[in-house]
Amino acid sequence: LAEPIAQEFVFEGNHGRNIDAYKLVMHPKHPTLCALGFLLSFGNESCVAEMQARWTLAHWVGRVALPPASDMDTEMQRRRKSHRKYPQFVPYIAYMDSLARDCGLSPPTSWTMLLRNPSLFWKLHTAPAVPAHYRLAGTHTWPEAADFIASQPSTLPRWLEALWAPPHQHGASEIMQPPRSRL
Repeated sequence: LAEPIAQEFVFEGNHGRNIDAYKLVMHPKHPTLCALGFLLSFGNESCVAEMQARWTLAHWVGRVALPPASDMDTEMQRRRKSHRKYPQFVPYIAYMDSLARDCGLSPPTSWTMLLRNPSLFWKLHTAPAVPAHYRLAGTHTWPEAADFIASQPSTLPRWLEALWAPPHQHGASEIMQPPRSRL
């Protein structure tokens, strides 16, 4: 990041240098300068980088317009102030949903989906969040995405069992063991 234009892309935070970009991706003044995967999350960062790339390409090819510069600047200032310690941290599902919503890749979770495919609706809400969720709709869909999501184990019953199990029956560590792989 020695180039002058790249220096505008970075700010000094409490814990070092951080990317100062709209949605942690795009330079506000130079929309062709993007940084993918420079973030922290409790989810899979490589999957987040893929979603960032899809979001970036949606803007570059003109499918989705960027907001006005003032809105981008406001969002960047909000992130700097509200995430002082770790400005690069994002909540995995909320961030992925935000990028997907912007470029029309959100998983179909409407009541229509409940009526059309109740088992997929259930899995979208109770199984682990996997990148296949974002391949159900929009561009570059994956025909096997619904089958892959349906194969994922639902985590809700295990959490409910852990919450309602009397202490003398099962310990939480015993109940919350990872499910056995089907592979």
